Amino acid sequence: MIMSKNEIKETEEKEQVEKFFKTKVGQEWYEGLGIVDYVKSEAPDFKIKTINGVTIALEITKFIAENKNFKFSQALTRIGNKICKEAEKKYNLQMHMLIDKYDDRKFSIR
Repeated sequence: MIMSKNEIKETEEKEQVEKFFKTKVGQEWYEGLGIVDYVKSEAPDFKIKTINGVTIALEITKFIAENKNFKFSQALTRIGNKICKEAEKKYNLQMHMLIDKYDDRKFSIR
């Protein structure tokens, strides 16, 4: 069966979240937030329920930037911080963004 682009994207997003939750960082995040369930949706990509009844929106964005000196990560961090502050100020919405470069050693399943 041939999958559509959307079906491929949905499958990849689900696999990425499942793999993330199997990493050490993902397990710490899962336990720290008290996650009891997560459901695939479209906007956001996932809705996460915590033990306290809080719903967390998780949006996956694929971003690839090749740069030898990694200055782009500093810029992305500044932009991410600005977005989080603006969302809280304007909409009383507390957000967190995880911006990191991919490192096989850090994100490998152990």
